[in-house]
Amino acid sequence: MENLKGLIENIQKDLQNSSKDGWFVADFHGHNPIAQRFLNKKTFLSRRWAIWIPKQGKALMVVNAIESKSLSSTEMPIITYKNFEEWHDVLSKHLSNKSIYVEWFKNGAIPYLSYLDGGLVDLLKSIGCKLFSSGDISQKHLLMWSKKTISAHIEAANSLTSIVLDVFNRISKTKPFETDESIVQKWLLEGFENEGMVTDHPPVVAVNEHAGDPHYATPKKGGSKLGENFVLLIDLWGTKKELGPAYADITWMAKRGKVEPVIDKGFYSVLAARDAGVEAIEKAFNQKRVIFGYEVDEAVRNVLESSGFGDGFIHRTGHNLGLMSAHGDAAQLDSYEAKDTRTLLPGWGGTIEPGIYYSKWGIRSEINLVLKPEPVVTTKRQKDWFLV
Repeated sequence: MENLKGLIENIQKDLQNSSKDGWFVADFHGHNPIAQRFLNKKTFLSRRWAIWIPKQGKALMVVNAIESKSLSSTEMPIITYKNFEEWHDVLSKHLSNKSIYVEWFKNGAIPYLSYLDGGLVDLLKSIGCKLFSSGDISQKHLLMWSKKTISAHIEAANSLTSIVLDVFNRISKTKPFETDESIVQKWLLEGFENEGMVTDHPPVVAVNEHAGDPHYATPKKGGSKLGENFVLLIDLWGTKKELGPAYADITWMAKRGKVEPVIDKGFYSVLAARDAGVEAIEKAFNQKRVIFGYEVDEAVRNVLESSGFGDGFIHRTGHNLGLMSAHGDAAQLDSYEAKDTRTLLPGWGGTIEPGIYYSKWGIRSEINLVLKPEPVVTTKRQKDWFLV
């Protein structure tokens, strides 16, 4: 991220083109990850604090008096308060009757933007503030990937693909019932080590009915055997150690023996739905129009509903990719769990991963896409079953 002074200047340029008076960023104990991005990594604040970025004039920081000395390098004026009454007075002085961006969304409709606690919302409204979501302004200035980050992500994506395909080949050399889910997970983790990858959670290895659980947790020992006839879902995500944080996240499917025709139909329907998501983004880019996260989800969902699998698609289409984990806070491809009305901006990276889930089987296909600003699929697209 650019230096704080440059960041503030660029934010104010955007504010001058808006009808809002400024952006109020507040935090307590790290509850607001967007606010944390304004701080030096070494900065520790144990009391509530805030930054006020007005449309015009100097930005300022509000901190408790006992912590002001640790902020000599903030590059902005520091206002201190000693107690709750002074906190209230400072906010009243600078924010009363203003229209402000905050990390909040009406009725909590988008949880990735709902970081302001209810009490602070009450306080701001009591001094006449009109609240508006900081969704797009926070995305643009704090959550988009740089060219360097995108390059690191692509390296991670290539390694993940290599790992899963190597493990599929290894499985294909085993006999029925010779291995199980936990053994396959161990092989995947060995691949992570060989590729210099780290992850915040072990990969998911799910056979048959376990693939029908979108968040199945593969046991460390045991799990379902890979028998004579099965479908296998592998979901893995991670980042390269030496390149800095930039996650990739993919899901591939394999099968052995005979499976019911409806499973084959479901598999190819999921692939078609996945590709419809890519096409929706590409079409918007070619037409030079913005596209919102929920629109991509609708395009994907329409394919599965038309194919008769709409009842099995029980989660959003995809998520923003993060730096410290696979999940980031920028726009999600979602019209189901939430209607994400944020714009897909240059530097956005995320997953497109439709899935269908039933009691005895499940299917998911997951690829990654970034906007450079043109849309680029950064992971290999599975086009057919991997036969093991």
